[in-house]
Amino acid sequence: MKHERFVLFLSVVVIALFVSVSARAQEGRKKRAPGGEAVKMEDLPGAVVDAITREEPNFTSGKISKSQGRAKEGQPAKITYNISGTVGESQVQMSISDDGTVLRKMKQMNADDLPPLVSSGAKHAASPPDFVITGARLTNKSGQDVYEVQGTAGDLKYSITMTPEGIVTSLKASSAAAKVGKGKDKAKRKKPPKRKKKEGGDLGGGDMGW
Repeated sequence: MKHERFVLFLSVVVIALFVSVSARAQEGRKKRAPGGEAVKMEDLPGAVVDAITREEPNFTSGKISKSQGRAKEGQPAKITYNISGTVGESQVQMSISDDGTVLRKMKQMNADDLPPLVSSGAKHAASPPDFVITGARLTNKSGQDVYEVQGTAGDLKYSITMTPEGIVTSLKASSAAAKVGKGKDKAKRKKPPKRKKKEGGDLGGGDMGW
């Protein structure tokens, strides 16, 4: 009988602890800032709408969500609107604070939409005469524009990062035919054919390994 009472007592204690922990967890969730709340275009603050119009006058809205940071002592929680949509055939994404400050913006662009300095700078940096721009992306963060230009020349794919003035800050070129594996697999490269030695000595002016 004593054993049964002891077991019953333990069960009650465990249940009470579980209820207490669950209540604290729910209270913690309530204190957390909400995020990812869907918002309609007509419900956006006027400052945010003005920022969208200023950045992209022909913007067509798509998905819009609202996120709220944690409130700091003496300061209200920061609210950010994450907005995606299109301008013509170009995809656009923007993060705008509730006071109308554009925190980040990304826009996919066609070759014909690039500023002349960016287009000519990319072609000059890539060097090959058959270089063709296939697309680009404009990223604006903290008020600074950065262009990422993609292009091809022969079997090479180029990725060029540039300023609006056409100054190259990064250039990468990779073989379009290279096969890159997953995990421990590495990119497979074709080994150059072995060169036979001529009679009487080694070949002069060997491969420089470019």
